[in-house]
Amino acid sequence: MIKETTVIGTSIKKEKQEAHSKNVAFVLLRQKEPKEQKIPSWTGFNILIRNGNEVSKDTISYLPTINMPATDMSTAYKVLESAKRIKEELNLSEVDCVLDLAFYIKVAEVAWAHPEQYDDIILRLGIFHVICNYMSVIGKRFGAAGLRDLAVESGIIAEGSVNQMLEGTMYNRAIRFHKLLYEALMCIAWKEFFPWLEKNHQDELELFHSTIEKLGDLHAIIADSSSTKDGSSNCSEALNKFLDDESCALFWKGLTLS
Repeated sequence: MIKETTVIGTSIKKEKQEAHSKNVAFVLLRQKEPKEQKIPSWTGFNILIRNGNEVSKDTISYLPTINMPATDMSTAYKVLESAKRIKEELNLSEVDCVLDLAFYIKVAEVAWAHPEQYDDIILRLGIFHVICNYMSVIGKRFGAAGLRDLAVESGIIAEGSVNQMLEGTMYNRAIRFHKLLYEALMCIAWKEFFPWLEKNHQDELELFHSTIEKLGDLHAIIADSSSTKDGSSNCSEALNKFLDDESCALFWKGLTLS
């Protein structure tokens, strides 16, 4: 179990580093020609570099309805028992049980009260509720520190909607705001990066300029591929080549992991 957990943790860490590197590459590419922008927004950019994998719809089927109120603890018990029965019928070692936030609290309370009985049922929040909860945490932490004013004065969020956005209840608007905010903050950081590098790390300037030159080549490939049908594979290959280039590997690692 310890070995398996270590492997999973290493895999997640690697994926996190790769995602962060691609996010930084996105921000730098967007600054190449800001007045005549040829690089798509964050969502479009990630679609272009998705390694050519086709995006397919999930096949969803529904379990039998439990005709009981979700607020009752007996309903939570019924869900756990149903999950356990499904696990046994399918001969599984464990089974995931994905729930919304309100019902997760109820089910978790029952499962924690009987750990040995339900140790093979893995309770998980749905990704939608995880993201909403995370955005709510960001709103509580930074809302009074200027995030509320920034959202309204930038014109991205209306004043009447800003509270719901900070609470994570206006999902689409909050996601759009946070993507734009990330890009804006990274742009500001990047403008100060070169003067800092010039002042503190003169020996790495050559590496820096080499990386910027390669970034220009990558920009041309992605800008040309954004309007073509098979642009995804070209962009993904070019981006991976750029991130893995030995001449800028140390520079890139230091920038994206800082």
